[in-house]
Amino acid sequence: MKRRLPYRTRAGSIALLTLLAVSCLETSWQPLAADGAAVASPPAPIQRPPGPPDPLAGSYEGYGVAGSSRFIVIGRPGATVEYNGTSIARAGRVVVWELGEGYLLDDVVKKRFWVIDAFKPVDSHYFGTAVAAGDRWIAVAGGLVKPGFGGPGGTPPKTNHVQLIEFPPDGGWLPGPELPGPADSVYRRTALFGTSLAMHRNRLVVGSILGALVYEVDSAGVWTRTQILNTNSPAWNGFGVAVAIHGDLIAVGAPLSPSTTTDGLVAGQGGVIIYRRNANGLYSLEKEVRHSSVDDG
Repeated sequence: MKRRLPYRTRAGSIALLTLLAVSCLETSWQPLAADGAAVASPPAPIQRPPGPPDPLAGSYEGYGVAGSSRFIVIGRPGATVEYNGTSIARAGRVVVWELGEGYLLDDVVKKRFWVIDAFKPVDSHYFGTAVAAGDRWIAVAGGLVKPGFGGPGGTPPKTNHVQLIEFPPDGGWLPGPELPGPADSVYRRTALFGTSLAMHRNRLVVGSILGALVYEVDSAGVWTRTQILNTNSPAWNGFGVAVAIHGDLIAVGAPLSPSTTTDGLVAGQGGVIIYRRNANGLYSLEKEVRHSSVDDG
C-alpha cells in the first residue's frame, strides 16, 4: 500500500512543493507534520566548553635537535611530566628515534623510538633545551629558566647541567653521569652551562659563557673534562652559544666577537672559531672564520 500525501489533489501537492522551495530560499527550512503544520526545529547543539589544552601544546618540541649515524634526538623542554602521580609542568623530555633498525607492522616499516622524561623532573626545569647525539650516548641539557628566543645579541636559554644517557649493547636507555657547571665559575656562567651541545664518537662539547668545555668518555663509561676552549675576551662575546664537532675539528660560534674594529672587521660582527685536535689529544686554534670588508674588494 502506497503512502498518500497529506493533500488530496496533485495540484495541491505541486503548490506545496513550490511554496517549500521558495521558503527555503528566503528562510531556514522547517519540517512539516502530516497535517502540514510546522514542527518545531530541534535546538541548536550545545557548544562544549573548551577542554584541557593539548598535552603537546607549549612543549617547544624541536627546540633542541641532534642526530648521529644511529639516532635522532628531539627535545621537548616545555613538556609536562608525570612523576609519582604528580604532573610536573615544563619539566621536559626528549624523543629518540633509531635510524638503523626497523620492524614490519601492517607491511609498513616502523622505526623504534623512545620517550625519555627528565630523570629528576623539576617544575620549569626545561629538560631538552639542547641535545647531542652519538652512537651509544646522548646528552641533554636542562636548567631553571624558560628557553629564550632572544636571537643574536639577546638572551640565550639558561641551563645549568647536562645529563648523559647511555644505550648499551643489550639495549634500553640508562642514566649516565650528570655534568654540573664548572665549580670555579660564577652563577651566571654555571646557569649557561649547556646552552649548546655537540657530540662525535667519544667526545662531547658543552657550550657556556666560560667557554666550550670538551669531555671524553673511556671504555668504562667514565666521562672526563679534558679542556676548556675560550678566546680570553675581556667581555663575553657570545663564544659557546653554538658548538659543533666532527672528526678532529671543533667549531664554536662567537656572535658578538671581535671586541675591536680592525683589519676590515667590525666589533661585534660575529664569527666562528675553529679548533683542531693535536697528537696529544688537545685542541688548538686553527682559524677564525669571519666575513671581512676586505673580502668585498
